Amino acid sequence: MSEIVKTVETFYESVKQHPNHRYMSWEHCFNAFKNSDNCDVDYLSLHLAFYLASWGMYRGSSALLWKDYKVHYEAVNIIKNYPSLQCRIGNEVQESQISKILSAKRDLENYYRSIGYTKPTKTGSTEGFVSATDTLITKILLGTLGCVPAYDRLLVIGFKGSKINKGFNEKSLKSIFEFINNNLVSLKEIQSRINLDGSYYPLMKIVDMYFWEIGRIQNPRLIEVD
Repeated sequence: MSEIVKTVETFYESVKQHPNHRYMSWEHCFNAFKNSDNCDVDYLSLHLAFYLASWGMYRGSSALLWKDYKVHYEAVNIIKNYPSLQCRIGNEVQESQISKILSAKRDLENYYRSIGYTKPTKTGSTEGFVSATDTLITKILLGTLGCVPAYDRLLVIGFKGSKINKGFNEKSLKSIFEFINNNLVSLKEIQSRINLDGSYYPLMKIVDMYFWEIGRIQNPRLIEVD
């Protein structure tokens, strides 16, 4: 068994052995967006909001905490503009689509940065705009299209020692595709094992699980806050 297969299997089994584990919110959201042609924007926005909350994007310091789920309507419409990035069985995202991935990134960034919010404080209130971080944008893209890993702290820590740049940019994406090509046999092996459960996990999700688990092993204290 390769190190990649063993590492991803460890992560996957730790989730599956607990009913209704919060990380399963990714699977529910991704499956909803795979069938987006049959779902309205309201339904998809609700799935996206709960997934983001489960994955740490609604903690106390987040601007999104002060908005309801309907704030994601326009994000859903943006995602719908990139059907070719929707990963399915037989349709994994390709290196030739990096420009489209970055275009989706820019569209989502521009939208979220335009969202203002008001937060109550002890002396009144404070106002600001949503911070469209790499973490937020990549978690959205992973949860809806499955076309990139989520660049949170543990994943970035996991990138150390590899050739993958920690920033969500063209150079980093090219390195990820290189990693996929160099380890395709192992990645497809664990993908096939997961698929036996009846759940399709795209290769980018497998990459996400692999590097996230490496980051968790190296920094277990971060698991409670990431």
